[in-house]
Amino acid sequence: MVSKKGVQFAEKEQYVKGVFAAIAPVYDRMNVIMTFGLIKGWRRFVLDMCRLKPGGVVLDVGTGTGEMAFQVLQKVGPAGKVIGVDISEEMLSIARKKLRALYSRNGVSPPVFFKAGDALALPFPDGMFDCVVTAFTLRNVSSILLAVGEMARVCQKGGRVVCLEISEPVNPLLRTGFRLYFNRFIPLLGRLAGRGQRILGKSPAYTWLSQSLRDFPQGEEMAGIFSDAGLSNSRFHPLSGGMVTVYVGEKA
Repeated sequence: MVSKKGVQFAEKEQYVKGVFAAIAPVYDRMNVIMTFGLIKGWRRFVLDMCRLKPGGVVLDVGTGTGEMAFQVLQKVGPAGKVIGVDISEEMLSIARKKLRALYSRNGVSPPVFFKAGDALALPFPDGMFDCVVTAFTLRNVSSILLAVGEMARVCQKGGRVVCLEISEPVNPLLRTGFRLYFNRFIPLLGRLAGRGQRILGKSPAYTWLSQSLRDFPQGEEMAGIFSDAGLSNSRFHPLSGGMVTVYVGEKA
């Protein structure tokens, strides 16, 4: 069943849930290991692109274990509000544990909230958020255009939608090395981390990570999807030689 780029099989949502249920306990550690710690700088760049202000209201789509949401909180401060939404209850469980630990340390309940929800049907009214951010999520949805359209819908006029995604370097030499690392080493790393089991009879979680990049729109093509979803001034910023790209669109 392939009707649009990004729609790969009918049961994709259930498969993706299975993937993140399997990797939730090792997700944060594996992200740091797989990216050689570069993920921290990528997130800082995303936050710069968001242009967040104290008191802002921000949505983190595909929040996972909440890492981005907590970094957003540092920008909007106690007067702001951050909501993280994800389809994986296992990932959200870890995010909520972090939230409880933060409360225990500070004795104050921070304005961060985690909610189960689907990126293709966000459970929020139009224009609720000053900014919508997402990281490593669009490869996992069955319709990229619909997901970006939903993020645009809940973003207020003048706000931004900012997306961090894996991409392939344009430079041929870098691209060859990237493919070797991404397609061979990362699945091996996943097996070494004890996450080599098949999900719903399909690929193991960290094999899916490499497969999910196949035919995934990048660069100008993804910026075009942002425009088609109703965002203006759509643009993209390759980082780390093009291993990841940050996409930015504005709600007119």
